[in-house]
Amino acid sequence: MTVTAADILTTESIPKYLEQVWGLPDFTFTNDSTVATPTDDNNALQGMKVDTIQGGNVNYAFCIELPALQKKMFLKQAPEFVAIMGDGPDGFPLTSERMQREMDVYTEWKTLLGETLGPKYLPEIYYFDRKSMVVIMEFFDGYELLDHILVDPDGATNLNTDLVGSYLGDFMGKVHAASHSSNQNGNLSQ
Repeated sequence: MTVTAADILTTESIPKYLEQVWGLPDFTFTNDSTVATPTDDNNALQGMKVDTIQGGNVNYAFCIELPALQKKMFLKQAPEFVAIMGDGPDGFPLTSERMQREMDVYTEWKTLLGETLGPKYLPEIYYFDRKSMVVIMEFFDGYELLDHILVDPDGATNLNTDLVGSYLGDFMGKVHAASHSSNQNGNLSQ
């Protein structure tokens, strides 16, 4: 699917978009071990707040706060161009199909890591819209971007950079071990 400048979601259009997709069968939002849908909670989207996330992203990115559920979600959309370098044909071209590849990688990693390690290392994906190249996933509130940590570890707040390196190495090692040709079952459910 081609996602052009005219198809891009905004802070103004996201509430209506979310209302349309919230009750779809493949939209799964968990809230304290229960699935929240419009039939379960008609007020789930009430008071929604949408903020643009700025900086360093080729996609359009937003934080959606749901006060009624005391939760936040992360929404990103992949246009046919690099978001930070201009709109449409005049911007730097980049295929929106990259979002499909990203979802394929999350699915593969989740399978490789299994039920125990998958949730430890990966965000929960609530919804993927292939037509609009939109993904809605768990928002990691209170975390620092790895890019910030790697570029300026002295500027990182509330963070043990050695611990970050250890977790990153652990994740990479487990995914590599599970996908290595010598591992025939390809799952690390331990």
